[in-house]
Amino acid sequence: MACCAPLRDSGTLMIRRGACVAPIADRADALSVGARVGEYELVALLGAGGMADVWLARRCSAYGFARLVALKTVRAEYARDPGFRAAFRDEARLLSAIHHANVASVLDLGEDGDTLYQVLSLVDGESLATILDRRPAGLPVPIALSIARDLARGLEATHSACDADGRPLRIVHRDVSPHNVLVGVDGLARIADFGVALPFGAIDGALVVGRPSYHAPEQRALRTVDARTDVYAAGVVLWEALGGLGGRNRARLRAVAPEAVIAIVDRALQAEPARRYESAAVLADALDEAARLCGPMASPAEVGAVVASPLALRTRFRKQGHARG
Repeated sequence: MACCAPLRDSGTLMIRRGACVAPIADRADALSVGARVGEYELVALLGAGGMADVWLARRCSAYGFARLVALKTVRAEYARDPGFRAAFRDEARLLSAIHHANVASVLDLGEDGDTLYQVLSLVDGESLATILDRRPAGLPVPIALSIARDLARGLEATHSACDADGRPLRIVHRDVSPHNVLVGVDGLARIADFGVALPFGAIDGALVVGRPSYHAPEQRALRTVDARTDVYAAGVVLWEALGGLGGRNRARLRAVAPEAVIAIVDRALQAEPARRYESAAVLADALDEAARLCGPMASPAEVGAVVASPLALRTRFRKQGHARG
């Protein structure tokens, strides 16, 4: 287990350098490397969460076309729970309605015998939390701004998504944090993990879900939530991208960030929703304006350079696939 970089029960998955390629055993209901789930062959177990496992998987067609994906499989004890099954399907349906470069995508939803699974796009990269673990002092301002703008754009796509009939879904993510921001070697950041998303105005008074340290006051108080709830969390993510995980130290922020960027953090983190940016799109515009005033944002190549590239691992899996073929 020590060599694995387990992910919480998340959407799109990243391959990480040094990821464990052996199966995590030995549960009686466990799948194993080489097993087939639907049209997919399991290549490696990349993450084991409390309710689901995430695999590197390969889909092979009759014509020799192969594609690597992430396959999220529900643990047997949860797959038998009707409520969990419904929530798992709802998450996939929500994600399938959002089509944006800054949102992690779900490709398919299926069931093979007792195995319920989602097929997810595979991102070569890491979570922002993993990057900040290696860089406890935070990221350079141009890189932090680029990641935050991508996050804001992904959230705006989420908040404005519609169903197949054009009806607004009015999704609130509710669990925005560095752990759910995936940064690829392509320099793009993507928001992932919609497992606790709710419509605007909804109240889930049964429990506090996600990571409370990123929650807006109305979410912590179990009041109604809307797009501005996610804007608050995005402000926290920007602060930590600049100053380091969990270190929300005002003096540190002032030491590393220009006033225009500090003003963005301050407005996003207003206790009253009406005093925050009214949408993630307006937040993205503010980040663009700050870059205009303070210097350009990092290029995709510059952002990608801070990500630990797993391409060698990925190439090895492909060679194994060709050897089998």
